[in-house]
Order: sequence, then structure tokens, then C-alpha cells
Amino acid sequence: MIQAHPVTAVEINQLHDQLRRNPNGLTRKNLARCFGGDRRARLIIAAAVEQGELAIIRTDGVDGSNVYRLARTVDEVNREADNLARYERSLSRRRRGLLEAWSAGGTARRQPSLYERVEAQT
Repeated sequence: MIQAHPVTAVEINQLHDQLRRNPNGLTRKNLARCFGGDRRARLIIAAAVEQGELAIIRTDGVDGSNVYRLARTVDEVNREADNLARYERSLSRRRRGLLEAWSAGGTARRQPSLYERVEAQT
């Protein structure tokens, strides 16, 4: 796995400037242009939020596209926090399923018995 360069304070400041200048938000495409690629832009956003530097939310833009922008209200922050909590639970279930499948020899699928097949059809 390729290690990304650490996010710098300069990049977080640049992100903050971009978001302040664009109060309606920036799309991933816009951010990728600013930071030399989509992955780098998302890494900078994640670092800014994880470090408690910026309250960035993902929301619908004016034209209906997904945009990143600075939160304006506590309700927006709470909504984003709830979305992240749901995503975290989803990842936890996926992790658990992955480990279960691996412990079952790479697949947790089992063939239903003849009785179960008949039962399901009735």
C-alpha cells in the first residue's frame, strides 16, 4: 500500500480558504482540481475534520450535486455526525462479515437443506 504524504497545515488552510470563498460548497471535482487529485482532496478534508480544525459537512448543492462546505448550524453538524455514526456501524458489520467469511474458509455460504428449500417455497 502506498503511503500518502501527511496533510500539512498549509493544505488545511488552503481548504479553509476555498470553502470560505465558496459558501455554497465545492464538489469533489472542484476540490480535486485545487489539490491535485480526488484522493488527496478527500484526505485533506478527512484530516481537517479528524483534527477538529474545520466543521465540514457533505450536503446537496444548489444544483442538486453533492458538495462539501463549512457547517452553518448545529443541526447540520448533528446531521453529519449521525451520518458518520451510521457509516461506522455499517463498516463494523462489513468487518464482522468479512472475518466470519474468512474463518469459514473464505465463504460463509452454506447450502440450505432440502427441508429448508421446501419450507421457503411454501
